[in-house]
Amino acid sequence: MRTDNSKDIVVIKFGGGLITHKSELKKPNLMNLEKMAHVVKELSNSYNVVLVHGAGSYGHLIAKKYDLQLGEVAGFGIKDGLTQDDAIKIVRNDMAELSGLIVDYLSKEGLESRQIIPHQNIRGTGMDFEIDMSLIKRIVGKGIPILWGDVVDCNSPKNFGILSGDDIAARIAIELEGVISLVFAMSGADGVMTEPPENPKAELIKQLSESTNFESLHRTEEDVTGGIMYKVSRGYEVSKHINCVYIVNGEYPQRVISAAQGIETRGTRIG
Repeated sequence: MRTDNSKDIVVIKFGGGLITHKSELKKPNLMNLEKMAHVVKELSNSYNVVLVHGAGSYGHLIAKKYDLQLGEVAGFGIKDGLTQDDAIKIVRNDMAELSGLIVDYLSKEGLESRQIIPHQNIRGTGMDFEIDMSLIKRIVGKGIPILWGDVVDCNSPKNFGILSGDDIAARIAIELEGVISLVFAMSGADGVMTEPPENPKAELIKQLSESTNFESLHRTEEDVTGGIMYKVSRGYEVSKHINCVYIVNGEYPQRVISAAQGIETRGTRIG
C-alpha cells in the first residue's frame, strides 16, 4: 500500500512519559513537546512522518484506577462517583486534548497534521486490532497523521480495552509500504538497560536480539500498557519487516532524528 508521494516514511512513537509528567494528572511536558515538534519539522524536510503518541498522565492514571485495561468488569460499580463508562469518556477526552497540544506545537513549526481518532476508527486491542490502513495512506504526503493509545471498543464479553500506542506504531510500520524506520522515543533512560535505570550498574544495550537477557523496570502503578518490555516485543515484530528499529531517549532530539534516518546513535537498536 504505497503512497503516491516519493518520500520514504518514518514512524515515530512519542512515549507518554516523554511528553507528559507521568505521575501528575494531566500535566504536559511543554519543553519536550516543543523539542519533539522540532524533530518532526526536521525529519519532514526529507521524509513523510507518521506520528503516534502515548498517554502518560492523560490516560494511565485514570485507566489504572478504573481497571479499563481489563475491559468491562462485572460488579465494578461506582468509585469516587464514577463508573467505568464515565472513566472511558474522561480518558478519551483527555487523550484528544493531549493530541491537540501536539497539533498546536506542530502548527507552530508550520506543519499540517490530521488526527485519526483511535476509538472512532479502530476496534480491538493487541497487534491484531481492526483498522482501515487507507485512512493513514490518504494523509501521508499531505500532512502528518497522528494517532495515540486509546480506549477502544472490543468484542464481548470484554466490550472495551486499552489499545497501546506501541501496537499502533508497530502495525503501521509493518503494513504501510514505504516505511524505513520505527523509533520509540521515551524518557528516563538512553534505551534498554541491563538493569533498571536507577541501578548504578545499569548499562545500555546497544543492540538487542531476542536471545538477549536483561531486567527491566515496569511501573505498574502508573502504566497499563506494558512499559519497556512491550516496546521491545513490538520492536522484534517490526524488525522482521524493516531494518531500522530503535528505542532512544527522546530528551535528546538529535538521537531521534539520527535513529529515524538509520544513522547509528546512542540508543538500543532492535533486530
